[in-house]
Amino acid sequence: MEAQENPMQKQRAFTLIELLVVIAIIAMLVAILVPAISKALETARRSSCASNLKTLGVAFNSYAADHKGDLPRSDDGTLSSVVKLLHAGYVTQPRTWVCPSDKMGSSGPITVYTGATIDQFNSDGNCSYAYIAGYRIGTSVSPGAAPLLFDEVNGGDAIDSSLSPDDNHGAKIRNVLFLDGHVTTYEFNEDFTPLNVFDSISGIMAAQGFSVVE
Repeated sequence: MEAQENPMQKQRAFTLIELLVVIAIIAMLVAILVPAISKALETARRSSCASNLKTLGVAFNSYAADHKGDLPRSDDGTLSSVVKLLHAGYVTQPRTWVCPSDKMGSSGPITVYTGATIDQFNSDGNCSYAYIAGYRIGTSVSPGAAPLLFDEVNGGDAIDSSLSPDDNHGAKIRNVLFLDGHVTTYEFNEDFTPLNVFDSISGIMAAQGFSVVE
C-alpha cells in the first residue's frame, strides 16, 4: 500500500508571474525610498555646511577682535592666504572649509578634499566657500545684512551669480554666513533668485571696495 503524500510537505515553486510581481514591488519600493533617503542625506549635509559656516563666523570675529576690528585680507587674491591667517589659532580643522555636498571646483570636476596640513591648502580643491574681503567691525554696512562667507558659485564669482546643479547644494539652495555670525539658508525659485536677493548688496559692496575671493 502506497503511503499517502502529505500536501503540507509539497514544496511549491514560484511561478514566473509571481516572480515578476515581486520584482515589480521591489522596484517600486526602491523608486519611492531612494529619493527620500537622498533628500534626507542632503538635508543633513546642508545642516553640517551651515554648522561649518557658523564655526568660521566665530573664527572671523575672534580674528577681528584681536586685530582692531579688521577682518583678514587676501594677499594673493584667493582665499588661501585668508585661510592660513585664520589657522594661526582661530580654526583648528581644515575640513571646516569643505561643504559635505561639494564635489566640484571652480575650474571643473575635482575631488574636493581636506589637505593633510594647512600648507597644502588650495582654495579650489580644499574650500567650498567664497569670502567677501574688505569688511571691518564697525563698517557702515549692517552686520545682519552683510554676507561674509557663502556657498561658492562654480560658474561665477559674485554673490548674485546664478547657481547651477553642480554647485554645493544644487541650483536652488545656498547657505550664507553674515557678519554678525548668523547663517541663512536661501531656497530659490524662478521668482526668487540670488540676483533678487543680493543685487543691492553687491552694489553696496562694489561702492565700498569689497571683493569676493575664492
